Amino acid sequence: MKWAFSCAILMVLATLPARAIDTAMLRGKGATTCALFDQDYKKNVAIEAEYYTWAQGYMSGLNAIAHAVLHPTKDLAASSYQTQEAAIRDYCATNPLDDYTTAVTHIWTSFPTVPYQKNDRP
Repeated sequence: MKWAFSCAILMVLATLPARAIDTAMLRGKGATTCALFDQDYKKNVAIEAEYYTWAQGYMSGLNAIAHAVLHPTKDLAASSYQTQEAAIRDYCATNPLDDYTTAVTHIWTSFPTVPYQKNDRP
């Protein structure tokens, strides 16, 4: 099962263009680069809420995929929204050429693992 989950995640990430901007597979505020996020944030810090809302949906989707292939999920409530936003901001500041999606995936992988339970709903 780990193999199937890893393949699913790799397929998702491998199909992302180097600078994903509203592709057929990835849409919304997060379909951008870290550099553009950083630029937007410096112009108006309130824009981070739009990006983070997208990030929450993306991480929830990663958990749904994990659960569907009987794989452990990640505890999205392990840290506060503010801590998660800061982690994405820090990642993007350090890696401006990466996609915003990569920043979100990076913090998602750092969350504690929640063991798979058959009766859990994603």
